[in-house]
Amino acid sequence: MLFGKNRTSSRPPSVYSIGARHFSESRPSTAQRLEPLDPRSVQLTEVQGIKPTPPTPVQSSSDLLPHTLSLTDVTSQLQHSTETLPRATAIENGISGHKEERRQMESHERERRSSAPLQSTVIPHPPQSSPVETTRRSGGARKKKKSESCPPFWESEISPLLSRLSLGYQLDPAQLEETVDTLHRRLRERECCCSSPSLLVKLAKIIISMEVAGKNLLNVCKLLFSLARTETNDALFSNEDISGPLLGLLRQCDEVSDSEALVYGVGTVKLLASNADLRPQLVENGALSFLHSLLSSYLQQGEVDVAPSTNIENVLVQLTAALRNLLEHSSLSSSLVSSGLLPLLARLLSVHLSHPSITFNISRLLSKLTLRRDCCEAVVSCPSFLPLLLHALTLHHSHHEILVRVCFILGNLTTDDDGVRYELCLTHKALSPLSSLLSSSLASELERDRDGTAVHEKSPDEEILIKLVRLLANLSVEARAGAEVASDKTIVGGLLTVLESLPLTSYSELSVNTLATLNNLSFHAPTDSYLLNHLFRLSQCKE
Repeated sequence: MLFGKNRTSSRPPSVYSIGARHFSESRPSTAQRLEPLDPRSVQLTEVQGIKPTPPTPVQSSSDLLPHTLSLTDVTSQLQHSTETLPRATAIENGISGHKEERRQMESHERERRSSAPLQSTVIPHPPQSSPVETTRRSGGARKKKKSESCPPFWESEISPLLSRLSLGYQLDPAQLEETVDTLHRRLRERECCCSSPSLLVKLAKIIISMEVAGKNLLNVCKLLFSLARTETNDALFSNEDISGPLLGLLRQCDEVSDSEALVYGVGTVKLLASNADLRPQLVENGALSFLHSLLSSYLQQGEVDVAPSTNIENVLVQLTAALRNLLEHSSLSSSLVSSGLLPLLARLLSVHLSHPSITFNISRLLSKLTLRRDCCEAVVSCPSFLPLLLHALTLHHSHHEILVRVCFILGNLTTDDDGVRYELCLTHKALSPLSSLLSSSLASELERDRDGTAVHEKSPDEEILIKLVRLLANLSVEARAGAEVASDKTIVGGLLTVLESLPLTSYSELSVNTLATLNNLSFHAPTDSYLLNHLFRLSQCKE
């Protein structure tokens, strides 16, 4: 036995080194010592399951490009393959009926594809060789793979161009652009162009480092937006740490002439900001200050009577959505308040209140902010917010996503502040839009209950009613506001109808909020009020 006790039966003998320790000191009957075996003469035996170690992958052509390379013509090809951002005519995630995939928590929408392949035209990897067959001669297999890794056309057509590009700093711009164009054309002719997301992210980072402008800027922003829409590509953005270079490039954009590029660039920031791992990178690289500066610039443009274009409105949609996603970062709420961004958002809302997507995004942002008491005080300190939010209830009466969030915001603001309760009821006459909303939502929900469709899940109208009745309960805590609510027959009648007509078992949360509201109102209702005169109806409520 050649290897004694140390022999491993699952490995061929050739795997181990052979030395003097492997030979016995015993002598044969002839008393003549045997000659040691020559290790080089040992032949490999065929062993199933043993695969040759693959050679080092061929370096991609994108890695061979020098840092000073100008890819003007290459990037211009990208515009034919990247996707176009739809015009902002509807609210994200369902306000106009178009449902998008959702990520993370409530109100955290993200327009993404699951795993759609990209068709962008890029500088590819060299073609990989086909898998190598395992033969008895492992050395022959390695030689065969080496010879097939570089096809003839690669040696004759591609390698010279790559060598020329490696000397790019010695070429004038015209020669360099011609070389890049020729390389791209020949790769396309051979169908070697690769749409690997990893390669595309690396290519985009190279293009960004060149501080491109014009069409090249637009195309690289389109490419990044297309990649960011696929959630599985988030790790690529994180590994390449592309948020810093991207924000640096966007800071150099002109707000008007580069508005289309900003739509895709800020849209990329919005998509990346919904990822918990990428969000700290964006915050660290100054995403909040960039968005603050961009919003301020657009508001200044409006003040000098520059008519906002569709692209600018689309930028504002992406900007407000990016701010909302960034708020998931633990420390950003305080930074947003201290940065003076809330007054800018109030001005933006006053200018674009009729725009459903902008209003929706700002309502999402305020819904998150008003969960904190210090942020509630900051929102109330902007005097235009309360009347704007009340006006939004009337202006967007058919957009349930806006209505439920506005009621939620107002409910948060009136949780502990008597001044806000009084101001809403008596100064801004909030009961008129609130009573109209209560009547319309209750009528829709009663019809839904009669049809038997209210068994399994909450409807948009029920969500509105829950938030609206909570707001009325908070308003009723303040004496003057409570008396005003108790004297409104539409509101009191609607509350009694909720208890009388909707089953408690199916509407438990709404019923609890309604009982709390009626309890608060009973302290402020006059003796001859509509509420006290109809209290007997409560005993007839269905259980």
